[in-house]
Amino acid sequence: MIEIDLNDDPRVDLAVERTLLSWERTQLAWIRTVLALVAGGIGLDKGLEVIHEQRLIKQTALVQSAQAIGISLSIIASVTIIFSTIFFVIRVRTLSKMTKIKTVWLFGTVFISLLIIILAVTISYVLITT
Repeated sequence: MIEIDLNDDPRVDLAVERTLLSWERTQLAWIRTVLALVAGGIGLDKGLEVIHEQRLIKQTALVQSAQAIGISLSIIASVTIIFSTIFFVIRVRTLSKMTKIKTVWLFGTVFISLLIIILAVTISYVLITT
């Protein structure tokens, strides 16, 4: 019977690489979802602002500001991308310990995630202050 050492098996490295790529696709899907949330928040904020102004003129509005939905979606997007980026980095670091190849590039995905966090926080701030 032939014994196979998993440390010498090239299939392990291929499996790790496949898993790394799948986690990167998942992170990019989260980024896409967060961008949709931010865009939806801006769209709802501006769309509801027009409707709300008409209700204020008619004096049928329940509240004085219609920004709550846009701000909420931007804040939810910020929190979502922060948590998904943290979990992505933790998973990739854990998985990179399982392979012989120790160079795992996180820069691209993490950089995009940080840009989205900055964008979502900035949009939340702008929606709150206007």
